[in-house]
Amino acid sequence: MVDHAEPRVFPCRHCGAQNRLRPLDIASRVNKVRCGGCSKPFFLDPDAPFPHLTSTAYEHPLDRSALDMLRRVPGVNTVLRFILRELSERRMRMLFVQTAVKTHPEHLKPLHDMVLHGSRVLDLETTPELFVMHDPRPNAFAIGVDDPFIVLTTAMLDVLDERQILGVIGHELGHIHAGHQLYRTALYLLLELADRLVGSLIPFREAAMLTIYQALLYWNRCSELTADRAQMLVQRDFDSFVRCEMRFAAGCDYTRDLLNTEQFLIQAEEATRMQEEHILNRVYATIQMADTTHPFPVWRAGHMLKWVTEGTYLDILCGNYTRRDPPPQPDLEEEDSPVSIDRMLDELRGLLGKTGL
Repeated sequence: MVDHAEPRVFPCRHCGAQNRLRPLDIASRVNKVRCGGCSKPFFLDPDAPFPHLTSTAYEHPLDRSALDMLRRVPGVNTVLRFILRELSERRMRMLFVQTAVKTHPEHLKPLHDMVLHGSRVLDLETTPELFVMHDPRPNAFAIGVDDPFIVLTTAMLDVLDERQILGVIGHELGHIHAGHQLYRTALYLLLELADRLVGSLIPFREAAMLTIYQALLYWNRCSELTADRAQMLVQRDFDSFVRCEMRFAAGCDYTRDLLNTEQFLIQAEEATRMQEEHILNRVYATIQMADTTHPFPVWRAGHMLKWVTEGTYLDILCGNYTRRDPPPQPDLEEEDSPVSIDRMLDELRGLLGKTGL
């Protein structure tokens, strides 16, 4: 049994009563938990949005530190500007418009509704478009900086159930919400160019380029941990999250009904112990992950377990989270106020003077 049963104390958002809750016991049934004092639902409604949510409320610390490190790499901004300018995100949108299927309220409606729901939950300013492309590999990604969009592969839809698909869409929306798109789009284009040209035009073996490439990959893996947290905020079901990671690790028709979340979490803790036991294990783990774009599924499950049991996940579901600064509100003075009229006349005179009218 995974030993994360220590209770934590949470105040009720309705009556303020202190409730002792075991995070792992309730992480997959938050909609059923009620306050011991007033008997009202303890957490926000499962479909409730998080108004003015900022990504710093759920940002993984490794994401922030890796991004700071990436920005210190000499020449990184010059290279990324070149990649985005020459390879163009507009070209990618054109590709998916021609080769994939774009969802719409009357076309793949369940998927379209999931994007609407996830965007509302995370309080995105705009709802990205979603494309479904035929590909035998389960994958999902968000592309674009100015006008980002999401792509799901058909294999991804075959592997996951509806709740897990909603979580994956929430994950990609998390990347957009957290402002990951500049570096992620540049990495996507860089990887695409490397596949097409086998490195002939971009010399990956040169030290400077290799440093930028590896720094991008490392940051990208860390950014996935932040997006995983956004996934949980949209999905709100820890068991479903872990099952999603198991599907990525060993999903097929045979294993579909045989996978056990508790055993997978025990495996995640075993992986952590193995790294701590011997320095060579840490070296092997680093080498094995060095050229990957995503963390291995067992590590993602382990990081999520820690956030759910020890981090701010349940606090956010209680409505306690960092919010964006609200836009400044205009001074609402009485229309017949002499001060307000004088101010308006002064501003008007100044404007007319500047325009020469």
